[in-house]
Amino acid sequence: MSAVHRLKEFIVDYLRIQSVRTPDLNFLRELCKDTAPQHIYTIIKECTRHNIRHELKDTPESLLKDYETDHSTCLHVAAKDKNFEMVSILFDKLNDEEKMQLLKVQTTNFRTSKVLFLFMCYGGVAWAMELAKSATHEALKREIYQEVLIYTCCNDDAHALQLLLSTVSSDTLISLLSTVKIGVKRRSCIQTAAWYGINTFISMLSQNLTSDSVLPLLLEQCEGDGGKTALHIACEENELNVVKTIIDLVPIENRLALIIATDENENTVLHAAVASKNKNLVHALKIDQLTGEQQYAIMVKENKDRLRAIDLAKEEKNKQLKSFLDNFLQQSSKRKYNK
Repeated sequence: MSAVHRLKEFIVDYLRIQSVRTPDLNFLRELCKDTAPQHIYTIIKECTRHNIRHELKDTPESLLKDYETDHSTCLHVAAKDKNFEMVSILFDKLNDEEKMQLLKVQTTNFRTSKVLFLFMCYGGVAWAMELAKSATHEALKREIYQEVLIYTCCNDDAHALQLLLSTVSSDTLISLLSTVKIGVKRRSCIQTAAWYGINTFISMLSQNLTSDSVLPLLLEQCEGDGGKTALHIACEENELNVVKTIIDLVPIENRLALIIATDENENTVLHAAVASKNKNLVHALKIDQLTGEQQYAIMVKENKDRLRAIDLAKEEKNKQLKSFLDNFLQQSSKRKYNK
């Protein structure tokens, strides 16, 4: 039997047993040594649990359901096993383009879609960064950095984010933050972190980027989520610490643009904070630090339904918040016209 057929049998067997036993890595090394790179690439890509379902004659029906829906390759299974050495052996003879194609193979589940994301979820961040360092093609490096970035904005892993920030340049980081979109709603990384309440992600970014480069990222609207900015999302999700961090990221002279930014229904961030019925969120916006004219502009801004933030407080019958906004509106009006 040729090395190609033995390697294919090895991988099929690994997928069939679903990590029941530890694979013989020495045997795998020998197989890969005697198998051409293009064959290794083809076998990994074609041998998925979905594709070998017809061979699982003795598998219980409860497991067959996974085979019907899950297109996991041996790389996905190895990731769940934390078996980084197995992947390293399989990758060793492949070129960067082949590696990148395999790393893009997805299962049907968004949260565990790509191999690198799975690896990082199971403790393989350092392995991923080492793979990036050894890559000679910029496209592969970027693919890896992108997956690390996605992982860190969905998981509170300061160590992983620090590894990334200490490796990539500010220009690369800004480029990734500007282009990477996540999930069905196509949120940016900062919007995703705001949605998950990953305050670590946002606060650590502020230490590596200038306020001028951060502002456009914070003002970016998510088209798949009603045109909301990261601050809209943080207010809606009642993520008080995230709101505080975002506000503190932006110099006071730029805060008006951040707070008065509107979604597709022309709701400002103040509208979103009031709708959350959390007075602490309204305080966290630090509108009182703005000029009287800026305060007044925010307070009288209407959404598509011709409602100001204070009108939302009335509709929600939130007397405490309504009283606070009433007083604030009166004070801002006086400051505007008595400047």
